[in-house]
Amino acid sequence: MIKWLLRWFGRAPAEAARAKATSPAAAGVRHDAVHPAGVPTGAQRRPLVGRQGRISGFEFVLSPARREVWRAQAGSANAAAAVGDVLVDAAREAAAGGRRNSLVVLEAAMLEDVAVRVAASAPAGAGLMIAALDRDPAPEALAAWRGLGVRVGLRDGPPAARTHADFIVLLAADGGLDTLVASADRWHRARPGAPLVALGLAGIEEVEQALAAGVTLAGGRLGGGDAANRPPPAGAAGRLDPAAHRICELMNLLALDRDAAEVAEAFRRDAALAYRVLRFANSPALGLSRPAESIEQAIALLGQGELQRWLGVLLLSSGRSRPASEAVQEHALTRAFVLEELARRAGEPRPSALFTLGLLSQADRLLGVSLAAALQTLRLPPELPLALLQHEGPWAPYLSVARALDGDDVAALEEAAQPFGGSAQVLDAAANAWQSATKLASTRR
Repeated sequence: MIKWLLRWFGRAPAEAARAKATSPAAAGVRHDAVHPAGVPTGAQRRPLVGRQGRISGFEFVLSPARREVWRAQAGSANAAAAVGDVLVDAAREAAAGGRRNSLVVLEAAMLEDVAVRVAASAPAGAGLMIAALDRDPAPEALAAWRGLGVRVGLRDGPPAARTHADFIVLLAADGGLDTLVASADRWHRARPGAPLVALGLAGIEEVEQALAAGVTLAGGRLGGGDAANRPPPAGAAGRLDPAAHRICELMNLLALDRDAAEVAEAFRRDAALAYRVLRFANSPALGLSRPAESIEQAIALLGQGELQRWLGVLLLSSGRSRPASEAVQEHALTRAFVLEELARRAGEPRPSALFTLGLLSQADRLLGVSLAAALQTLRLPPELPLALLQHEGPWAPYLSVARALDGDDVAALEEAAQPFGGSAQVLDAAANAWQSATKLASTRR
């Protein structure tokens, strides 16, 4: 299906193969190609959380620039390509991601126009979800997409008038979370088992409430805005639990550059941590040249930087359980990889420290303490708490771009991305970061 989308939207299969071969992303998603109209192909991704509390897919967001190209040149190949490039990215993700869903929200007229171009020739099996929220598309367009194996969704409405929808989209903007939950209940009573997708939720707490109400996929701002101004988590104890403390002690030993024997002895004092570091060092994902048979060998083979990174991930996964903790962890990992990549491109002398900044930006949500309490236990570069708690210092722009990636304000993203080469560069880093986070998250399951 991807090959046919590429053909109809102006990209030859050979070009797709070259993009796949040269892309740094695991699934071969291309991010550097530019549409003939001058609109970058990279799409903003918003994570969708499934009922297991994990990230189960993405909403691929069609930018205002692409919508303008389509409206100005409707009916032309150029206009169709403005929509089709995003569909190609989404189809690749669905094909390569295994457990991922790929949702693209289009205007009904876009959905109808694109269907005409691909339906006659493309084989089935796109693995996509598309939705029209402004009006119901023409029946022949719905039939054409379904013939390609694509699931088509419609906006919430009377169940009796939505029998032709494969899933229903519930929007938080239509009346807030209470209205959304009430709509989910109405659908469960009218059509038990109907897939429901909730979009536009304000934070992980709303995502969890929507999932508890029976929503199939829930999307929104997992970061929940400004970490420094978030209230402490409900039931916060004010201090880390013993398991998290032990991990912090190990991270501090590495930060102090203590010798390997002292670090190894600290690992031995906790049998569970000793086992986990050996398992991590010997995991196929790392592909180390030889197996680690002891704690000392594991430390030597991993190196201080990789070990510090692994402990940071382990710290977040050690926190108090919440329904969507795995989704928050993967989101935090993605932030970490994005900031590290942007720091590397910007020539920062310590890009790994920006990985830690991104990771700890969600520490309050995962550890069940205030952000200040989580940070004070660790020996950190002064720039990190300055950025997280006060929005100041040289690393504050990195957090600004991370928050903008979570939101739906395109102008805010463009402004925040300027220090890093613009939004196309940031979206490129974000797409690669999701791939890296997914891979790392899978090694912990």
